[in-house]
Amino acid sequence: MNHAMPDLDLFSTPPEMEDKESRKRKLTEDQASELVDKMPPFVRGSNTSYSAAQFVRSEAPNMRVAVLGFIRLMGSHGATDEEVENALGFKHQTASARRNELMNMGLIKKAGTRKTESGCSADVWVQK
Repeated sequence: MNHAMPDLDLFSTPPEMEDKESRKRKLTEDQASELVDKMPPFVRGSNTSYSAAQFVRSEAPNMRVAVLGFIRLMGSHGATDEEVENALGFKHQTASARRNELMNMGLIKKAGTRKTESGCSADVWVQK
């Protein structure tokens, strides 16, 4: 399935804020293509897992773009899965699955931990 490329302005830094680090973080065309075309993961041999991946397949690219856009917007402060969920209105499973895909694509990295609303420690994610 070939989706239209997302508006890459989501990944652009305004010129007045651009620095050497932000120039290094711009998506390549291959990264943008993978962001859009990647099949959501599923458990091999599980019909229910495969069905769920097929169900979300058409929306996963937009969700990945939204998650990456939010993490990028947060800059060096980064975002926890809970913050992504709250900001974008995603269920935990959806937010963490899309964030995990972005991590596996090499687009984001773990940058530490901080407390969630419940007081538990959570990983903080930033764009590479």
